Amino acid sequence: TGEADKVGVPGIVEDIISNEMDIVFMWAYEGLKRLKANNWKVTQSEASIQEMEEYKEEADSVYAFYKDKSIRYTNTTDIEKYIHFWNTDSFNKRAILNSFDGFNDFLRNVPCNVEVIDKDVEEFEFFMMNFRLRKGVSKSEYESRFEKNIDTRLGTGEGLFSKWIAEGKAEIMEEENDLFYRLTETGILYLNNFLENL
Repeated sequence: TGEADKVGVPGIVEDIISNEMDIVFMWAYEGLKRLKANNWKVTQSEASIQEMEEYKEEADSVYAFYKDKSIRYTNTTDIEKYIHFWNTDSFNKRAILNSFDGFNDFLRNVPCNVEVIDKDVEEFEFFMMNFRLRKGVSKSEYESRFEKNIDTRLGTGEGLFSKWIAEGKAEIMEEENDLFYRLTETGILYLNNFLENL
């Protein structure tokens, strides 16, 4: 465990109450006005979000390890284990598949291989899997999953994607209240080249 980098000041609460209550009240009143102007929605400042992130990393070594990693589940290569799983009568598969909780428990028990991959690999595979589809990459899904701006990442202003748009090999389409970045029929023929340059 690490040492605290801040030292408590004995009696600070009483000191503030007796000497600075008017300042605290004005601070709280300003906060109340901001809250009302924001339609009563509490928001977090970037500084508090960053502080919480640093705290999580210091307090939880597992969180720090997996923060920039993802887990990939693949079919087991142990065929005997797989066959045994499906042939056992230790639980009623039909009953399990009829409930959400039962289905989640069922999935946790299916034999599989587990691999830890970093976020860069996950991001590349996300692009590879989605750009090969006609629908392309969803802006909202990408930004939610990777917490990055897709326009910056793909270079839609000046960069790879804007060049491919100009050459008729890529396009941005609006569908279902979302933007989709995709390769055209011509562009998809050069998918490997696109991914290499991404």
